[in-house]
Amino acid sequence: MRTSTYEAPKDGGDVSARTAARLGWLLFALAALLLVPAAVLNLRRPQYADISFTTGELALGVAFLGFGWFGALIVSRWPANPIGWLLSALSLGSALTTLAAEYAVYGLITRPGAAPGAGALAWLASWQFAPSSVCC
Repeated sequence: MRTSTYEAPKDGGDVSARTAARLGWLLFALAALLLVPAAVLNLRRPQYADISFTTGELALGVAFLGFGWFGALIVSRWPANPIGWLLSALSLGSALTTLAAEYAVYGLITRPGAAPGAGALAWLASWQFAPSSVCC
């Protein structure tokens, strides 16, 4: 029976394994915390079929938390494995995109002018997929 042949480098680079594990779980927690205000903004507005960002988009952001959890788990066990860091970055980017989109919808459609910088976050939400696509 064949077992996994991947072994993390022994030197671990400049970051200790404990610090890397903490950072991995911190990235996961940050992604989860970014989705809380996104959920509040989403549930406080009417759900129009015309708006592309509906509750389904919020559910997709929550689903991407699974990538962050697996990323944090990998990083905490094998800090030198780049897959864990990529999964953590993908989850954080997805949460940031979800929050930016919900803020933009709230500030531009639900209550126009109530949220400063909504146009800038709409722009960010529309382009955030690019780094995620390139990195993963």
